[in-house]
Amino acid sequence: MNSGEQLSIRTTRSRPGFTIVELLAAMVLAVLLIAAVLSVLRTVTSRTGIAVRESSHETWHARLQKQLAWDLTNSRTIRPIENGFELSGFAGRDFVSRTAIHCRAIIRYSVAEAAGRFCLMRSEEHPDALNLDNHTQDLVCLNVNGIVVGAAAGQHPSPDGNGVQVLAPDSDLPDQLHVEFYEPSSNSAVFSHDFALR
Repeated sequence: MNSGEQLSIRTTRSRPGFTIVELLAAMVLAVLLIAAVLSVLRTVTSRTGIAVRESSHETWHARLQKQLAWDLTNSRTIRPIENGFELSGFAGRDFVSRTAIHCRAIIRYSVAEAAGRFCLMRSEEHPDALNLDNHTQDLVCLNVNGIVVGAAAGQHPSPDGNGVQVLAPDSDLPDQLHVEFYEPSSNSAVFSHDFALR
């Protein structure tokens, strides 16, 4: 038998493929990997639920107070609009990183209804932007259908029903501004704060 015949015999005997042991090992590894991924997802989901439950009323208030303080401090004028109020000035932030860029910005806080629920929305527009991505809108909080904005606290009645009372002048922002947001089912304020602007 010459070497050519030996080569052809070896070629016909060695067939590509997996043995049963290799297939079983691959299946066991796949099952272990899926179990590990599901365990990680379960842990992340449970920790997210805990974080949501532990987020306190004060944290929600602190975030809104900080955002409003930025918007009011860096704006120059206020005017009432339908279901809310509009600020104009230089409170612009980068839409992605949220860093201050102090460009000209128009910021609106307004009450909107979606799926039978009232919510407070915040929109920010950069009118001088050269691209089409010059506007963003965020959900601030749920269960708000009343807004009261005025120069001083304690002088304004709470809104009845879906009411917005912007009692600040339609001009420059005053030295102090009081902002309140109300729940739909009651006349109690869910947020109330005095802002010293100047």
